[in-house]
Amino acid sequence: YNISKHFTLEKSIDSLAKSNAQLLAHQTKSFYQLQDKIYYINDSIYEQQYEYVPATVINSTTNKRNNYVTINKGSNLGVEKGMGVISDHGIVGFVVDVSTHYAIIKTILSDKVNVGAKIKEQEEVRGQIKWDGSDSEVCQLHGITSDIIVSGGETILTKGSNGVYPEGIIIGKIKNDFENDGSLTLKLN
Repeated sequence: YNISKHFTLEKSIDSLAKSNAQLLAHQTKSFYQLQDKIYYINDSIYEQQYEYVPATVINSTTNKRNNYVTINKGSNLGVEKGMGVISDHGIVGFVVDVSTHYAIIKTILSDKVNVGAKIKEQEEVRGQIKWDGSDSEVCQLHGITSDIIVSGGETILTKGSNGVYPEGIIIGKIKNDFENDGSLTLKLN
């Protein structure tokens, strides 16, 4: 039994990944509202905006100026250039190239990749996540005015305004207390 259970482990993992993708696809944030005012519940006022395809990472880099991930899903399952990619730990990046069975994702740990972000504990505080190329564990949150008080441990989420990522997907946490030195950049874990 101990030996045979390892042979079915991959099948079980795939099954769990498919179940998670189905659950994510049915969350409210995976739909966008077609009407401004809602007076009653009616499924026809929402249209599916995000679909989730479970995938496995084939290879990845984190030590280059532009980092990439290759996944085992491609155009045969509806994956297209420009789609956002998330994991159970948060956002990964976006699809830049697709073949029939594989896709290449440019990660947020890359030059010229900006992601709209907000601070969970302070909804009105919004900025852009950018990576400066120095530490693969730390990104920067740009565009925060110096009058905002931010504490270490606060959560950074996607803004959801560009349609690549749903609103509220985790990006990271503020690494340290933000000291008002006139800078408009915060470091994140």
